[in-house]
Amino acid sequence: MLWDNTITLPAEQPFTFRKYRAPPALQRSTCDACGAPVIGFLRLAPFVRLAFSQAANFSEQSVLPLPSVHIFYHSRGLDVDDDLPKISGYWSSELAVTRLLFSRAT
Repeated sequence: MLWDNTITLPAEQPFTFRKYRAPPALQRSTCDACGAPVIGFLRLAPFVRLAFSQAANFSEQSVLPLPSVHIFYHSRGLDVDDDLPKISGYWSSELAVTRLLFSRAT
């Protein structure tokens, strides 16, 4: 999670943004060429907007925080064998994300 003002998108954006739920919904983008996820934006308030991206999109992995939880585990593609908490269910996952956001904002 990043503040959206820390993200610079190219002027010629080769990706498309869509929302899949009613607000407040993550505005998700996918690459027009390959269909891979690029970035998502979430507006929490008029002047509070967050940006989310997959860790794989960062060339410098050492700047990223370590994983702390698996959310939306019920919709996983593969099982994960690690000691991190695995949260299933939409609302449980949303609550876990909210807790993480507030714990890291301070």
